[in-house]
Amino acid sequence: MTLPRRSLAFNRALDIQNYRKDGTPYWSQLSITPVTDKHGTVENYIGIQQDITERREREQKLLAERERFRLLIESVDEYAFLAINEDGQIQTWNESAKQLFGYTDESALGMDVATLHPPADRKSKIPERLLQQAKVAGKSSHEGWRVTADGDQFYADTRYVRLENDEGTSHGYAQIVRDMTERRQQRRRTERFVEESEDVIAIVGTDGTFSYVSGSAQAVLAYDPNEIVGENIFDYVHETEREQLMQTFFATVERTDADQQAECRFKSGNDDWLNIELQCRNMLDDDAIDGMLLYLRDVTDSKQRTRRFESIFNQTFQFAGLLEPDGTVIEVNDTEIIPASDQSDRIVGDRFHETPFWTHSETVQNKVQDAITQARKGETVRFKTEMQGASGLATVDLSIKPVITDEGDISVLVAEGRDITDQQHRRQHIDVIHRVMRHNMRNDLSKLRGWAQQMSEEPEPSTRAEHLATLERIFDKWESMTDRVKQIRQASRQSNKVAGVNPESLIEDAVAPITEQYPAATISTDISVDASTQVPAILLDAVRELVENAAKADTDATINLEVTSAENEWVELCVRDDGPGLPEIEAHALETGNETDLDHGQGLGLWMVRMITTQTGGDISVELNERGTEINLHIPTK
Repeated sequence: MTLPRRSLAFNRALDIQNYRKDGTPYWSQLSITPVTDKHGTVENYIGIQQDITERREREQKLLAERERFRLLIESVDEYAFLAINEDGQIQTWNESAKQLFGYTDESALGMDVATLHPPADRKSKIPERLLQQAKVAGKSSHEGWRVTADGDQFYADTRYVRLENDEGTSHGYAQIVRDMTERRQQRRRTERFVEESEDVIAIVGTDGTFSYVSGSAQAVLAYDPNEIVGENIFDYVHETEREQLMQTFFATVERTDADQQAECRFKSGNDDWLNIELQCRNMLDDDAIDGMLLYLRDVTDSKQRTRRFESIFNQTFQFAGLLEPDGTVIEVNDTEIIPASDQSDRIVGDRFHETPFWTHSETVQNKVQDAITQARKGETVRFKTEMQGASGLATVDLSIKPVITDEGDISVLVAEGRDITDQQHRRQHIDVIHRVMRHNMRNDLSKLRGWAQQMSEEPEPSTRAEHLATLERIFDKWESMTDRVKQIRQASRQSNKVAGVNPESLIEDAVAPITEQYPAATISTDISVDASTQVPAILLDAVRELVENAAKADTDATINLEVTSAENEWVELCVRDDGPGLPEIEAHALETGNETDLDHGQGLGLWMVRMITTQTGGDISVELNERGTEINLHIPTK
């Protein structure tokens, strides 16, 4: 047959495909050996056939894997693939390796892989160590410089993998080389950024222990980075703020996507306490970090500047507010007019003209709104108005001015209100006193001149005595008016910020001397406020004046004093009588403050009532009817 003859002709084994009885194919290796006599003549043949199906399948599988590997290394241009034998010689490589190292295929194949390392590596026998490590451990890696055919160097990541068959027999090594030049530059830029950053960048474990601290710690925290690596961050935090920071930190540890911010005082290397703004990010799932990433920024200077700004912004004698161009409140300061604890936080985000400062009067509210509209157009507006504050109505010198950027845009409006209540009251007091004194003195001097002349010409002693009594009444009136002026001046110097008193005791003290002086008058009181309510003590003179004025007008009058609670911690104090009624001209002056001819002591007394009431921040209403007079004082509590 043909196949045995071919085997005989070549005197070697031959792989052939046979078929089993069931028709399934298999591979066998056939070898035929001739048998000769002593003369060398072939007498017959010995044939041996061996089943090699499994071996053929392994060989085909290996060929397929090699083909896939070849296709892989030819298609990937980011990596250089080299096949190296046991002696460290290059057996094959892909196109990327050829382009990366610059050798021709002829010169590279069979070349020692150590040639691709710089002289320093070869001197240190790093190439031999990498092959030895791959042989023992199955793989090895190295990051460092590599050398091209023309002597240039590039930074690369190199990895070795031992190649072996199913029986564990070694077939050399695969070397994978990746050019890291751009990546290394980027990493160096990142490292430089981290080291030179104004922030301290640190990595801590889940218990707060530093494992890495950037070089900026020296400039920011006055610590050598190596000095605090291994230390716990909480040991550097002020004890009063440590627990709060712990809560924030450990809450971030529990969530892999958490990113939290906190502030604390941090002990520096100079034994100073720094105000640190800290950002904590959970990076436990990041293999490169595997910890909690911290950014620490020193905000000590900015905190000090903020505190200085707040101390100026929150000055106690002047109202200041920052508004959006449309009038929305951004912030208002803490003043005695409006303590921050009362309203300032609640009005942030409201339109300025709609805040409680101005809602007491629609006219005032519209005027403030118009001022904002003008300021939004670039104008500064200033006017005098009344403002509802914590202690009642206050007269303020209000200005609203725009802050204009370099581009001509209005970034914010600044509202300022200077409390001129006391100055306004003093000016009104002085004007009234001067006018009344001028009016009364002018009239009374004319009377004195006339009565003095008549007395000098009168021969009858009894008539002269009558004239003298008239002159004495005029002098007594002047004395009474002088006393009332002193009383007004003394009241004007008192502050509505003195300690308050219980309304019941104040009413008792005010009524007691009037009851003695006018025993025929019926005076009753009705106090319906909480026992803890306090009203300004300077109201005593005002209440006494109102009760005395009613008793003087009608000694048999029935006078009722009623104190009730009103909204927003105010009280209503009502003095009601059934007398002849207060003249309309004086009622108008008492209610509005617009005086006309107050030409006697009683007029000054009513002016004192208005002065005291407005000085406390309150206001007055007067109701005249056929049953008498009702005067209501609307007063803020202390």
